[in-house]
Amino acid sequence: MRIPSIVLVIACLAGQATAAWAGGRSLQLQARRVQAPQLELTSVQVDARAGTDAGELQLRVERLRSAVLALDGALDFRCTLRRDDTALACAGPLRMGGAGEAVLALRWSGQQLQLQLTRAATRVSLDLPLGGGPSRATAQALPLDWLADALAQQWRGGRVRGGVLDGTLELGEDGALQVDGSVQGLDLASHDGSLMLRGVDVRGRVGYGGPAATPRLDAQLQLARGRLGLGVLQAQLPEAPAAATIEAERRDDGSWQVARFAFDDPAALMFEASAQVEPGALAPLRELRVDSARIVFPLARERYLQGVLAAHDLSGLVLAGEVSASLDADARGLVRLAARTPRLDVQWPAHALAVQGLRGGIDWRRSGQGTPQPLAWRHARIGAVTVEALHSRWQVRDAAWHLRGPLQARLLGGRVEAQELVLRAPGTALPWFTGQLALRGVGYDAADGSIGAAGVNLDASLQLDGALAAPHVLAQAQLRGGQYLAGALYVELPPTPVTARLDAILARERWDIAALEWKDPGVLEFSARAQWAAPLPSVPTLALDLQRVDLARALPRYAAAWAAARGYPHLRASGRLRGTLTREEGRVRAFGLTAEAVELIDEDGRFQLHGLDGAVAWDARVVPAPTTLGWRGIEIYKVPFGPARALLRADQDALRLEQPLAVDVFGGKFNLRKFVAQPASPRGDRYEASFTIIQAQLPQMSAAFGWPVFPGNLSGGVPEIEFVGDRIEFHGGLDLYLFDGHLGVNTMSLERPFGSAPALGANIHFEDFDLEQLTSAFSFGSMSGRLYGTINDLRLLDWSTVAFDAWLRTKGGGRMSYTAVDDITGISSGAPLLQNLALKLVNTFGFSRLGLRCRLRDQVCTMGGIEPLPAQVGPDSLGARGYAIVEGAGVPRLDIVGHRRHVDWPTLLRRLQQATQGQSPVIE
Repeated sequence: MRIPSIVLVIACLAGQATAAWAGGRSLQLQARRVQAPQLELTSVQVDARAGTDAGELQLRVERLRSAVLALDGALDFRCTLRRDDTALACAGPLRMGGAGEAVLALRWSGQQLQLQLTRAATRVSLDLPLGGGPSRATAQALPLDWLADALAQQWRGGRVRGGVLDGTLELGEDGALQVDGSVQGLDLASHDGSLMLRGVDVRGRVGYGGPAATPRLDAQLQLARGRLGLGVLQAQLPEAPAAATIEAERRDDGSWQVARFAFDDPAALMFEASAQVEPGALAPLRELRVDSARIVFPLARERYLQGVLAAHDLSGLVLAGEVSASLDADARGLVRLAARTPRLDVQWPAHALAVQGLRGGIDWRRSGQGTPQPLAWRHARIGAVTVEALHSRWQVRDAAWHLRGPLQARLLGGRVEAQELVLRAPGTALPWFTGQLALRGVGYDAADGSIGAAGVNLDASLQLDGALAAPHVLAQAQLRGGQYLAGALYVELPPTPVTARLDAILARERWDIAALEWKDPGVLEFSARAQWAAPLPSVPTLALDLQRVDLARALPRYAAAWAAARGYPHLRASGRLRGTLTREEGRVRAFGLTAEAVELIDEDGRFQLHGLDGAVAWDARVVPAPTTLGWRGIEIYKVPFGPARALLRADQDALRLEQPLAVDVFGGKFNLRKFVAQPASPRGDRYEASFTIIQAQLPQMSAAFGWPVFPGNLSGGVPEIEFVGDRIEFHGGLDLYLFDGHLGVNTMSLERPFGSAPALGANIHFEDFDLEQLTSAFSFGSMSGRLYGTINDLRLLDWSTVAFDAWLRTKGGGRMSYTAVDDITGISSGAPLLQNLALKLVNTFGFSRLGLRCRLRDQVCTMGGIEPLPAQVGPDSLGARGYAIVEGAGVPRLDIVGHRRHVDWPTLLRRLQQATQGQSPVIE
């Protein structure tokens, strides 16, 4: 609605018509075009007709255009002129284009022209002096959107969208302007969002005047409700009015000098400030001085500071308490900041930070020195780390915070002391943290128990620079004693100094370690470079230089817990190691290892390594020189291998045994015919080998394993073994020759051979074993004949049998002693067969066939004999149909029949042990 702007136009056109009627004359005026600054009228008609006591006035304009008043359209106004004792008056309807209809009243007293526009509840009055003096305007319930287009012409950077105005305006002859009144629900915004008001109630007085080049602005305002936005400052104004005062003057250079800018919201924010502003500049603020400010949290945050905190990634920061402050700033930024708090509580959940009872002050200067200030807190928590009461004193020198004197606090059950701390704002070329730290008796335990430390004593220098999200860390530390836990790694350091150095960029999702050095003199010394990125569980890029490892001291100090977690709780070692390792893109690219007099013993009996000496090297990029690696002896699961020295040659694909290696074993030879290591295999670390065993003496083997003494020797071999990860596959089977027969093992695999709970799977077959040789080795009744057998689907877990399907049988018959008869029947049924004294007089019995079967599942053996097991085997019953184990031949003929189909596996093992040790089976 543009009707209030029309009043200014009508005042110009109606003035002459009213003056003519007042003189008793009639006036008719027609103009094709009337043009004035900011105003253009087309086809204008003015008709004033005089009467005795009354007259008529009619004004028509075919088109009225004014950019400054945002007018463009036809105008039609007519009224009846009347005279009273002091003035002429005229009132009538006013129509302007599509703006609707209103009532316009005019009153002319010779020296004064008064106009009043009324539409519904809105009333606008103008008092225009014709003989000089100030002009006044009064508005009642005036919607500001009526003035939106006109104001948009004057404020090209913004738009008024709403609000209702009640107040007065006075314009002096010198151009001075005074506004007194209120606006309810003011809604306006600049096009760039730097200024915004939404539903704000404004009440107060504004004055604007003075010389045109250097006008002055004075305002006393009350602001309530709604939202106020000034750049990142987003305020939610309170229900109770907050007072704002502005005193400003424009200078000759076009800048504004704000002598006073005061704001008073007693419950949240109060300040007194002055400033110099250059509106047209990219950085409008030239100077700012806040002499006194009082900020009360959390209300100040809720009402005024949420946008500021969000702009600095501090939206999760929660504050409670009071802060008083003063500051100076210029176009370059902050010059000085002084602040004090009697108590402030800080919580930052996103960073697991909480500080209670923060008190003290700061005196920060961009250059020069500030006054030293105390700073303390009652209690603080950073993550799972608690820091009790802390007292410190700081001084700012050239924008950097310097700790005055030592800083001491209780931390994690111990104490921390800091000295020479210097803090700076990030983003400069200088480090934003440097200092010396000392920890005494500190301990820590993560909630899940995966990380911990106790008795930590550390002296360190620390420097941080770069971005906060990815700080560049330079640290040097000296540690004395303490225990440290990280996953399966447990380290107990000595009381003598251990030094460490770190140079790294540590972001949340990526670590770039340029240098990591560790020196435990004479025990463990290494340096490394590495890169790691989440969520990878391992380090894809690594360059490790292992300069010295004294195994006798390094193993218990650094690796005992790690080895125990992998199934080696009783590992003992001595000797020295040196080596290098390079990983790129998650794969090994090079390694080297040098051993000197290394002894490695698993006291649980799985392996022993004696006198390891020599070197091994491989590089995917270059071909290293051949190396040799030798030992005095090796023992694997009680199998002793004699001394040997291997010649190893590497190429870019693999590390190979240059020539076959012959090693003494059980009085025979173990010939390692092939060994190939492929560290860069796409399937991971991969090893291949093949070997033969020649004339290993079974009596020596029997003694080593605690077996009955077997006669003869053992020969055989495996054409190919493949070791990938922690699994060994025997390709092509294992062939052994013993008891004048052959034993073959195929589809054999072994998992975790030296780790916890090794698992073995295999299929075994043997043929043409001499029963006489076999039984003579045990205290078992003697038998003759040839034995054949299969043990399929054999499964061992932690070297205990958990499953198999076995079938033992003879071909061509044979003979057995009466002791063998009792042993066989005792194994199958638990009770001896030969109770008849007459039968005991017979030394041997002939048999044509012998067969025994056992299918082990869930610690129960399902038994069978010569004939295959039936498809369904019901519950055991002594009266049930039995199964033939021995089919007799000759006179006297003796058949052995089993009756129990289901036998407890531990019971069966006990019977076998009793039979082979010459004891009579126990009848249960």
